[in-house]
Amino acid sequence: MKKPVKKKRRPDRLARIMNPTVRFWTGVSLIPGFFLSSSLELLLLHCLVFAVAVVLAGKRIRVFYYAMMILSITLFHLLNPVGRVLWELGPVTLTAGALEQGLMKGFTLSGLVLLSLFSVTPDLRFPGRLGGMLARTMYYFEEILNGRGRLEVRNIIGSMDSVLMQALPPGDESVPETESGTRFRGTVLQFPVIILLEVLVWGPVVFFFFIVGL
Repeated sequence: MKKPVKKKRRPDRLARIMNPTVRFWTGVSLIPGFFLSSSLELLLLHCLVFAVAVVLAGKRIRVFYYAMMILSITLFHLLNPVGRVLWELGPVTLTAGALEQGLMKGFTLSGLVLLSLFSVTPDLRFPGRLGGMLARTMYYFEEILNGRGRLEVRNIIGSMDSVLMQALPPGDESVPETESGTRFRGTVLQFPVIILLEVLVWGPVVFFFFIVGL
């Protein structure tokens, strides 16, 4: 098997100020607000917020991957015409309802992937043996989503194995430690970041539900 080439990690600016566990639970707290997005515009706003957070976290955003995912989900929904007809050519009918549903589900899935990239870090720890297994599983998932190594459609199993081998060599069952080797508690700067994320995600949801809805 071809030996994986180790890529240099981009600096995680958020890791300098945020505790890994606090960062994870911040991401979890944003999920309900994200699911309550009532419009495509709001979903786009949330995805943009998550994308900025991912970039600050030093992760790679593969635009082609997200574009193909959104496109494939949208095309699948177009097979079931719903709502106002926008365009029709023989048996092919493009409707506004199907288009909106497909785009919303595509951006919802993309937003969840982006949110997971922001939330999960190699330094994330949970207590106990079960917590250790969960941390390792989430770390592997994060490495695959982060694109360290390229997944090949023709050799999906082999390329995935290459990514995991790069993330954690054989015989090493631990998730990589921090550079200092100590538990980082975060700085006071993490609280403004948390508040900003909560406001950007929950603020528009509250506005649309309680103000626009009145």
